[in-house]
Amino acid sequence: MAVPKLIVRTALIAVTATLALSACGGDDTDDTEDVAASTPATATATTTTSAPAPPTTEPETAEPAEETEAADGGGGVLSGTRQVAIVPVPSFESVLALDAKGRLGLTDGESDRSLFVFTPNGKRFQIKTAKADSDSGEPSCLSIKVNGSAPLTVVAVACDASSADQQFDVSPKGKAYSIGSQSAFLQVVRGEVIAEEQGDAPLRTTFELADNGKAGLPALD
Repeated sequence: MAVPKLIVRTALIAVTATLALSACGGDDTDDTEDVAASTPATATATTTTSAPAPPTTEPETAEPAEETEAADGGGGVLSGTRQVAIVPVPSFESVLALDAKGRLGLTDGESDRSLFVFTPNGKRFQIKTAKADSDSGEPSCLSIKVNGSAPLTVVAVACDASSADQQFDVSPKGKAYSIGSQSAFLQVVRGEVIAEEQGDAPLRTTFELADNGKAGLPALD
């Protein structure tokens, strides 16, 4: 039986279309592959940011406690090797001196009993005259004197290292010092040197210790 020409032509057209579509599909795949090959790969860089190191803090070094001149043995006014004038602050050009009766007071003139030696005795001091007494040949020491209901005064007596009345606390107050014995402090009140009990009056008077050279006494113990 003969095949109609119309059917043969239709079949040829279908085959031709299929071949054309296959050719187009192959070209697209090749183009995609070419584009992929020609496009350089992009590397993804991972940047790691390190946290800054904390600043280095040096540990604070405690300053050594200030030592008194008595402790350093360096020949200062509290070393027991220097003779000093005791100058009250505020001062009216006066210094402390012993009068003829051996009482500590003020003088604004020359006196052979206005220089003293601060001799360490444990944590306290004996305050000795820089000049030896003519009778004993030894220095005298300042001591607190009780006068009944009258204010305490300071007088010169024979030195006794065991006497509490001869032990003085000398504490720095800026460039000056407070001078006290037990609970009383040396004060200048109305032109007189007295010792006032702490609590009875504020600390009004401090003292500068003016170096007047090496102590001349051969033995101060």
